[in-house]
Amino acid sequence: MTIPIFETARLRLRPYDPGDRGWFVRTFSDPLVMRNVGGALGEAAAGALFDGICGLRDHPRVFCAWCAEREGELVGHGALLNEGGDLELGYVLPRSFWGRGYATEIAAALTRHVLVTLGRPRLIATVDEDHPPSVRVLEKIGMSFRERIEDPEGAYLLYAIDRS
Repeated sequence: MTIPIFETARLRLRPYDPGDRGWFVRTFSDPLVMRNVGGALGEAAAGALFDGICGLRDHPRVFCAWCAEREGELVGHGALLNEGGDLELGYVLPRSFWGRGYATEIAAALTRHVLVTLGRPRLIATVDEDHPPSVRVLEKIGMSFRERIEDPEGAYLLYAIDRS
């Protein structure tokens, strides 16, 4: 699959390349960054995930992933994950780029891609119940709350947006 490149008002979303590995491993190994995204990965696990994203190794959940850059500097990660019959939106930003609206730009670009370009009927996202910044991002891009789900790791919220 060819991964498209997207331009937003301030960002360029492009496929990862091998030179992005260090940034990816640092970001996905940061406990504070990953606190609401399943927890920090060790360096080996983050490296294996990066290899899966770059197509160097099979990763069944990753449909597609992008790094987001601004003026050549990596500022975030966006992904679409296979979740049952749906695609699930995901995004991660290093702490130094929180609060600047980049998550909203990444999420909006990927939402348009799923609903318009791919023609999928809906896109979902899950968010920890106690993570208001991500809830705001999802609501800004037009997603709406669908249900509260509890599992052994705690409660999370399911959001979705339908093409219609």
